[in-house]
Amino acid sequence: MIPTTTLRPRRDEQFIKAVLRSSACDIVASQEVTIFEELRVARHRPDLVLVNGSTCALEVKSQYDNSWRLGRQLDEYLRVFDTVYLVCESGQIERFARLIPQHVGIISLTGDTCSIAREGKPDHERLDHRAIFVAMRRSEHLRVAKERFGHEPKVPNTLIFEHCFELFSQLGRAEASDELRKSLLSRPEGRLYISAVDSPGLRGRPE
Repeated sequence: MIPTTTLRPRRDEQFIKAVLRSSACDIVASQEVTIFEELRVARHRPDLVLVNGSTCALEVKSQYDNSWRLGRQLDEYLRVFDTVYLVCESGQIERFARLIPQHVGIISLTGDTCSIAREGKPDHERLDHRAIFVAMRRSEHLRVAKERFGHEPKVPNTLIFEHCFELFSQLGRAEASDELRKSLLSRPEGRLYISAVDSPGLRGRPE
């Protein structure tokens, strides 16, 4: 069981996010994790993305949410992130378990506590080079070209995206995923959370 928080038992999405942030290290079984909120992935934004040695997307569905977009959201996240979890109230697990793929994990919320009801299953074979590439920024595309292939492209600005993608698509899926992980960890908007074993609070990324 992931440790209980001391937050008030409101069941809106912001409250759920606060519970997840406080339990993030336990979710990914790490002493520290960098968290992004509403990170754009194609047409959708996972509620939280957790990054340490891998990438993990969390999609929150509270008791007030409908599920009509859920299939499209999870499909996009599964093509980009190593693991994907749906977060829902404990009473909603059976409902969502019937709607989502088996390799999507489920995090259950009961009161102020969250726990993993079903483990997410990583599978690099379902990752998509273009979906990962689109989630990255131009400066990150150029970094990969230089670090992996020894040069930045000498092409007009209008051709940089496709030229860099041609190079990026030569990477293995696991390598492409790791380049996204490294890119995310370099972004200043990520917030570094430290396990309570080492530190009682949140530590922001140095400027």
